[in-house]
Amino acid sequence: MYPYKLNNFAALIFFILPVIVPLPAYDQEKPFVFVINPCSGRYEALMKDWRMPFTRRDIREWSASRGLALLDDRGPVLDDTAAYVGPFGSSIQITGLSRDTRYRVWIDFVRFRKGENRPDSLLKIFAAAPGMEARLIDTVRYSGINDTYYRVDLPAVVTARGRADVRFEELSAAPGCWGVWDIIVTGAGGLPGRNDIPGDEGINLEINDRIVQ
Repeated sequence: MYPYKLNNFAALIFFILPVIVPLPAYDQEKPFVFVINPCSGRYEALMKDWRMPFTRRDIREWSASRGLALLDDRGPVLDDTAAYVGPFGSSIQITGLSRDTRYRVWIDFVRFRKGENRPDSLLKIFAAAPGMEARLIDTVRYSGINDTYYRVDLPAVVTARGRADVRFEELSAAPGCWGVWDIIVTGAGGLPGRNDIPGDEGINLEINDRIVQ
């Protein structure tokens, strides 16, 4: 009789607990926006083990010699400067997170027009918090990137500690396929507009070599 009552009590707590302790949600009123940009002076503190910086001209010349047509860097952060995942993996550090908010990572990968010469490779994305073992949060093939920012959600168990380290590891016979123009972390769910980017991260630098195709 007593164990039966105990089980009923445990079940009641299970259903009541989410009401007492709400799950993290996207913050629509005061959206969190955090930019990882290889062209920014802050990148040394936020980016580790990346190969950078590479300008649009650098990448265009490399890709043209391999029969690839480079697609443009896209807003809201637009500066035509990229970083590439290193041979032993690369990571970014995200700070200022809240336990009450859900966070999404938006990645503007360096992309090329589809064709037979387009590289194919596998990228694994991990997330960890201080004192926590890294966990796999996504796996993406280069051939699976669409003409938009790639997005992946950060687990609440990671962001609840206030800081997250996101690591990228490439699995490829010929590494060096994965470049990023920029990475944006938001707490609002959607990709921010140019006016929502903090500081000067969203400034168009008017790169002259875009005129010469």
